[in-house]
Amino acid sequence: MKSYTKQGNGCKSHGQALVPVILVMLIFTVIALSFAGSASREVRSSANYMHSVERSLAARGAVNYAMAALAQTSSNGGTWGVIPPSEETDGNGWRRMGDAYVKIEVVDTGAFLSLNSMDKEWYQRLPIFQNNEELVSYLIDWKSEGDLSAAQAKGGKSDYYQSLPTPYNCKEAPFESVEETLLVKGMSPQILYGTLSGSVVQPGMAGGANGVSGASGRGGGMTRQTAPIGAGGNPSGGNPSGGNPNTPNNPNNPNGQGNQKPPTDMQDFKDIFDKSQIPLAELLVPHSIERNASADGTARVNVNTATQEELTQAGLTSEQAQAIIGIRNGTANNSNSPNGFAPSDTPTNGSPPPTNTPRNPSLRGVLGRYRQKGRISRGAGATRQSAPSGDGGNPNGGSPPSTDDNANAGDPNAPKQPTNPIHNLSDLLASRIFTRAAMQKIADKITFDDNPTRAGVVNVNTAPAEVLATVPGMTRKVLDAILNYRQQGKVFQTVGDMFVISDMGLEQFRQTLPYLTTKSATYLVRVKVRVPGQQGLTAYSALVELTANGPRILKWGEVSRNPGWSYWVPPRQLPMPGSGESVGTAPDEPVLDNPAPNDTVTN
Repeated sequence: MKSYTKQGNGCKSHGQALVPVILVMLIFTVIALSFAGSASREVRSSANYMHSVERSLAARGAVNYAMAALAQTSSNGGTWGVIPPSEETDGNGWRRMGDAYVKIEVVDTGAFLSLNSMDKEWYQRLPIFQNNEELVSYLIDWKSEGDLSAAQAKGGKSDYYQSLPTPYNCKEAPFESVEETLLVKGMSPQILYGTLSGSVVQPGMAGGANGVSGASGRGGGMTRQTAPIGAGGNPSGGNPSGGNPNTPNNPNNPNGQGNQKPPTDMQDFKDIFDKSQIPLAELLVPHSIERNASADGTARVNVNTATQEELTQAGLTSEQAQAIIGIRNGTANNSNSPNGFAPSDTPTNGSPPPTNTPRNPSLRGVLGRYRQKGRISRGAGATRQSAPSGDGGNPNGGSPPSTDDNANAGDPNAPKQPTNPIHNLSDLLASRIFTRAAMQKIADKITFDDNPTRAGVVNVNTAPAEVLATVPGMTRKVLDAILNYRQQGKVFQTVGDMFVISDMGLEQFRQTLPYLTTKSATYLVRVKVRVPGQQGLTAYSALVELTANGPRILKWGEVSRNPGWSYWVPPRQLPMPGSGESVGTAPDEPVLDNPAPNDTVTN
């Protein structure tokens, strides 16, 4: 009995020792599970990071490939750039890059409207802004330096923004992204990602099958191809009063305020705007510039300072070179002009000769000054990325050299300043020496100032109808002619090809041509990346500039899906520069002040 009792006490002792052992095992198990969970999360995080880096590197490689292709095919911005087709690209546009697949879409910024170059009147050519004058004032207020008048600055500068629950300053510097407009008083995602008529755009379906930009055949989406001919509107066309490039409303002047009411004859384009399914965000871009260079990449010849030999080397005849020298020296006579007067004195539909256009300050310099002042804010969509460089010169209505007699005092090698500067092409067109055929040949080779770039110009080859319709001076007949050529697969090789359009008279050229181009020096390179074995895809966007020294990336980053890449509109595809069907040859006849109403397009 005593032995049994001892044995029972021993069992009880062993049972008591087992409890802490189990507790310790439980604790170690919990710790092990915790470590296992943490390790699993770390593994997933590392895998996600590795996948992110892999996609980012693939996208960066795609951007570098696109930059090299654009620079090579465009002669570093001399003409338009394209990415040549590749056998490695499948029918949906995807190509292999390492272990990833990328889809590259390149659209030149000339297909958009430049936020920093538009004045008040140009903004109000868009229907969404025509009845919202205050929002236009707020947008101009945001990008303009210093205090404005009450009529111009209804946003109250920083007073309003400082009163918000999360206060910030009015930027008072150029826009750096389209999304930055959401920081401006009165702007909303509904406006930015809606259509020009105010309707909602469904992500991934920008531009339905019945839109004006033409079906793309890609999932029901749209491209930047434009409206069919005769899609409503006034068949006789209109003549928007338009901004004179030589006034404060100049598109190359980011601080131009504009004080005119929106033109009433924009009704000619009402059907285009009403049918449009392209979101406003896909019609805007912060910066748009072209190099002031000819199609072969060489600098254009300044007709205000060039010698007769330099003019003839640029492709002008001796008679044309002598006429230009006579015009700028104020000595044009019957030998130089059949009209017997200097062309710059020729009235154009009752309008006085154009005056000098103010230079556009370098956007990079503007941003630099504001960074020094500490006035650039960083918010949603606003970054510290700098803007494209360049003075924004305008070869068709630019700022000629100073006529100040003392401008080059003491410099015997300085070129003689013209007494009667040639401001734009209309000064040459008034002389019958410079016929349509002559201007088609030389328009791309000459300039009227020494600015390295032109800012805020619109590309007639890639801009959708919605953008072209807003160009000051654009008429419905001219727009339809442009669209007609494009739908026939024809390409405007240079701005000189615009002289083929017989519906454009002297006044239309004077108003419209300073805003048009056939190329760009800045491109949006959009890349979508997917990797086998990984879910979803990632999108990136890069703003690329082509310079005489080669391409460079101005801005780069990942783009969210919505709002973001789901609203992207596929760009219009162009042939290789120099190839494709040309719009034809302009007739060897002078440009009339007003084309006859029954004039037809020269094909």
